[in-house]
Amino acid sequence: MLDKAFDCIEQGIPPNEILLAFWVKYLEHAGFGIRIDQDREGGEIPPDLPVILDVASGLVYPASHNLREGGEGWNLGRGRIFKVPPHVRGWFRKIRLAVFEQLNETHIPAEDRRLLMEILSTCIEFHLDVRLKSLAFWKEVMEREEKNHRESI
Repeated sequence: MLDKAFDCIEQGIPPNEILLAFWVKYLEHAGFGIRIDQDREGGEIPPDLPVILDVASGLVYPASHNLREGGEGWNLGRGRIFKVPPHVRGWFRKIRLAVFEQLNETHIPAEDRRLLMEILSTCIEFHLDVRLKSLAFWKEVMEREEKNHRESI
């Protein structure tokens, strides 16, 4: 999987999209795949609804779900709960199902890419139980790239 990702970067596919897809596939292979379209009972959540993703428990709730402090899945104080809008759920689904070579056709808006990166890096660090310098480095690279893009417009 890593070799394929590097090959795609050499072919000119944007590294940010490759990175997101790699992280999604890594989490799945490690047994921590995120099913952003299924609630905790395995039922489908309609694609046009926002959801709440609890990284610690791996559960997804409809955004209308009332997460109370001390209740199941409450980790907000540790920054492990994310509200995921419908369009970002769509990107997540597309990335999860994508073939690396087809990511050249995927152009995720910067704000959505930032949220996806935050969610995925939080999941990886939580499940590995370690803070990775490489994740912080990629965040800096993305921010610099976005700043340069804005200045060139």
